[in-house]
Amino acid sequence: DVNYLTSIGFDYADDQYIVYAQMLDFTDVAKMESGKPLQPIPVWVGKGKGDTPISAVNELYRTSQMRNFYGQIISVVVSDNVLKKGIHDFDELQHRYYEMRYTPWIFATKEPLDKVFTVTPFF
Repeated sequence: DVNYLTSIGFDYADDQYIVYAQMLDFTDVAKMESGKPLQPIPVWVGKGKGDTPISAVNELYRTSQMRNFYGQIISVVVSDNVLKKGIHDFDELQHRYYEMRYTPWIFATKEPLDKVFTVTPFF
């Protein structure tokens, strides 16, 4: 009954922040009794838009059918557009969602985030 976010990414286009949240269904991982899963484990990606990073994340709540848990986020990915715009708004974001770890890996990319977040993660 909980969405476990494992990675979150931010882009900036058309005067709006776009947030991508990659989620993993841990029930699929936990059911494995053999060494390998028989079918690929699904990756779920949520998307939200807003005028600020916080309003974009809040849009994820509006579209989500379950509670979002930020305690499993191990990486934050920002686009080149966000770096050009400035990252001063992101400090407040981390403090607002207290579940988020204080030491996530932070990456920047020039690749489209919708493609980056559909890659199958380690699990």
